[in-house]
Amino acid sequence: MLDADARYNNNEPRFQSLRTLLARSGKEAILVGIGNTARRDVDYAFPGGRQYHDFLAKQLVPTIESRYRADPARRMITGLSLGGSFVVGALFIEAPETLVFQHFLSFDGAFHGDYLAQLKSLDQQARW
Repeated sequence: MLDADARYNNNEPRFQSLRTLLARSGKEAILVGIGNTARRDVDYAFPGGRQYHDFLAKQLVPTIESRYRADPARRMITGLSLGGSFVVGALFIEAPETLVFQHFLSFDGAFHGDYLAQLKSLDQQARW
């Protein structure tokens, strides 16, 4: 979960909101919240997003899966606003044969200005 420390409508951190939702639904999951919203303009935009995606794919995911019984076939990434835009960019980076994540949940993606042009470029580079 990107922007896990961000606070929105109910002033509760996104991490706690999703944790509560999972508990209420009875779903079991390994929930990993990634904070540091101060770097979101660098990490979620491109070209910086490629390095951030590499960090997720090559460092964070392997570390988590070495410590917990995670199911690689059920990995999910979720983001809101600019984080939601990054999630779509991550899909284009991975598409289609090297999927690190199998589920991409983008909420209220910030698809405006130069970011939309960056995503269009990633879409053209994708190996669909």
